Amino acid sequence: MRGDFHTFLKAQHDKYGPVVRYAPDLLSYTDPEAMKDIYGHRTASHKLNPKDHDFFAKEVNGVAAMISIEDIEEHGRVRRIFTNAFSDKALGEQETLIRGYVDKLIGRLRESVATKPTEPVDMVKMYNCTTFDIMGDLSFGSSLGLLETGEYSPWVESVFGSFKAFQLLLMFREYPILKPIASLFVPKSLIEKQLAHFKYSADRVDRRLEQETDRPDIWALVLNNMEKGNAISRPQMHANAVLFMAAGTETTATALSGMTHYLLKCPDKLAKLTGEIRGAFRSEDELTMANLRRLPYLQAVIEEGLRIYPPTPAGSPRLVPEGGNLVCGEHLPAGTGIFLSHYAAFRDSENFHLPDSFVPERWLPAATEQDPAYRAFANDKKELMQPFIVGPYACLGKK
Repeated sequence: MRGDFHTFLKAQHDKYGPVVRYAPDLLSYTDPEAMKDIYGHRTASHKLNPKDHDFFAKEVNGVAAMISIEDIEEHGRVRRIFTNAFSDKALGEQETLIRGYVDKLIGRLRESVATKPTEPVDMVKMYNCTTFDIMGDLSFGSSLGLLETGEYSPWVESVFGSFKAFQLLLMFREYPILKPIASLFVPKSLIEKQLAHFKYSADRVDRRLEQETDRPDIWALVLNNMEKGNAISRPQMHANAVLFMAAGTETTATALSGMTHYLLKCPDKLAKLTGEIRGAFRSEDELTMANLRRLPYLQAVIEEGLRIYPPTPAGSPRLVPEGGNLVCGEHLPAGTGIFLSHYAAFRDSENFHLPDSFVPERWLPAATEQDPAYRAFANDKKELMQPFIVGPYACLGKK
């Protein structure tokens, strides 16, 4: 309830090592081998660990969004319907729309500096306004207008409220006998926000599907796939819209907030990044996705930001299947809850040199191989750095 579960897990791993049993049937890992053992594809010698259905609950309409589908075949089918909407090609087609909102963000920041130079700017709120506006346009064909006002709308407030309701309900996983009365312990206002988030999302989907447009938004690409014979129902569309407005917004804003924080705390890193960007381009028009991907220090800053400040710090739970499974060489019985704790693993000195320091250079082979100041980072276990996890359930929107 305090929002410090990730730091609690980190403290337990610091004390007990790479595997911690923090509840009778729940194990947390920081060992790099656990990433593929827990989340990897099924092999001849290793079973697929299904999702923890208590954590990945259905939406309020009783339908599972893509992230919550337990059956691997059905998950794969639905995932294929949405794949085109999150592909490199789709991103390229959506770039003009995305850049329009980035320009609005920069415009608001410049206006703030010009009119109120001594007042601080809440960058967490500004990043959230930007990501919600972008996802609203990509998902429903229209902006939420947050960058116009600089304030959260009732819908966005309902999204944050639904997060809190989810966490409160999740606590009852540890107390199965209390599950039937779990809702009595969650404030009515949070339940109402959870319901409001669903209603906002479902209504926007219905309105979007009534429109005819050639804009390459998510639903245009999904409908194109459905015309080829791979369909999903309207309730499934509603459930996935709820998912997109949660998973595609706050997590991105959190990652950007973390990177901004550490860059401001490390002015030498900020200066190095600024120099790389300004030295590579002559105008803002050249700041395209394709061009930005070619900047090694920028990519290193992104990797380091996701390592030191992961948007999903506690990880993604799985369940050991019937017959048990091997994780890090140990056989675990069926029904055991398992996950890799991102925050604890990414800040473990067994995995990363100076884990609590913001050092983008650790991701640059040229630096770790040639510069004595960074040579110690060459042994970092970089294969562990999978904030979007791996395997058949890996995040579809990681690009």
